[in-house]
Amino acid sequence: LDEVHGSVSTSRAPKLVEFNKARVFGFSATMSGRFDNADKLLEGIVGPIHAKRTFREAVEEGAICDLRVYLMRLRMPEAAAKISNRQSAYRRMVYKGTTLTGLVKRILREIIPPDWQSIVFVDEKAQADFINQMVEEGVSSIASRMTPKERRARAAAMASGEIKRAIATSIYAQGLTFPELRVIVNACGGGGSITGTQKPGRLAQIREG
Repeated sequence: LDEVHGSVSTSRAPKLVEFNKARVFGFSATMSGRFDNADKLLEGIVGPIHAKRTFREAVEEGAICDLRVYLMRLRMPEAAAKISNRQSAYRRMVYKGTTLTGLVKRILREIIPPDWQSIVFVDEKAQADFINQMVEEGVSSIASRMTPKERRARAAAMASGEIKRAIATSIYAQGLTFPELRVIVNACGGGGSITGTQKPGRLAQIREG
C-alpha cells in the first residue's frame, strides 16, 4: 500500500480489512497527521511499523535530497474588514486576497527562473482562477475540470518537464513524481499536517546536478 495513511479513510478501511489472508506492507512519508485522527488505526489495520527514518536520516543516507524552505510572515490589509468565521477569513485573505496573490505573482516573475519547473498549490478552483488572472504563464490543473484522459495527459506533461508552471489543487500533492520539479509555492490555507508534509516531498527526488 503506497501512501498508506490513506488506507484508514472511511471508504477504504472496510474494504481493506476484507483481505484477511493477505500479507500487507505499507509505505508513507506521513504516518500521522490526519485531520480526523484516523492514523491511530493504521497499526490495527495494516500492522506494526518495521522501519522508519526521519527526513534528516534519509538525507544523510542519500535516499532523498535536502530541501530549502522559506516561510514568510505576511501582513494582510484584507484582515481589517469584519470577518465572521474561519471560512470567510480564508475566502477574503487566501482564496481571493490580492496581497497573497500579488506575492505569488512576484515570486514567479522575479525570483523563480522561468526554466525551473514549479507548482503553486491552491485550495479552491476560485483561487486558481484568481491567480491565473495575474499569472498568465501558469497552467491550471484541477481534477473536476478534466476528464481522466486529460488528467493523465497533464500529469505526463508535468513528468516530462513540458509544463514549467502549474497552478494545482491537491491532485499533485502526493503519490506522483515529477523529476524536473524544482520549486513549490504553497498558497493554501491550514488543515491537516499531512498535505503540508507531502507537498514538499514532491521535490525530494535526487537528480544529477
